Amino acid sequence: MKFQDFPLRNRLNRENQTEREPLYTLPEIADRLGVEYDILRSYVRGQRPTGCPPPPVPSMVTGGSSLARMRTKLYKLSEYKAWWTARQEFANTRRKP
Repeated sequence: MKFQDFPLRNRLNRENQTEREPLYTLPEIADRLGVEYDILRSYVRGQRPTGCPPPPVPSMVTGGSSLARMRTKLYKLSEYKAWWTARQEFANTRRKP
């Protein structure tokens, strides 16, 4: 079999693949959003008022399954950007009388 005939190397297979979004940890997302990590973490883990959008769930969890502290949660940046803007809009509409 020639290298050109190898089924995984053909052009149609590459064209049919979907684009994947890179995944980031929460400190990396805080850096990219321009927010302090402690503030973002408090918004994610803290209690939310009624009507406030919930934070996105992790897209992937890596690490050992036996110890929770060894796990790494990875998130999509686009989901966090959308959540951050929705949270800011909620906070702005809530302040107005």
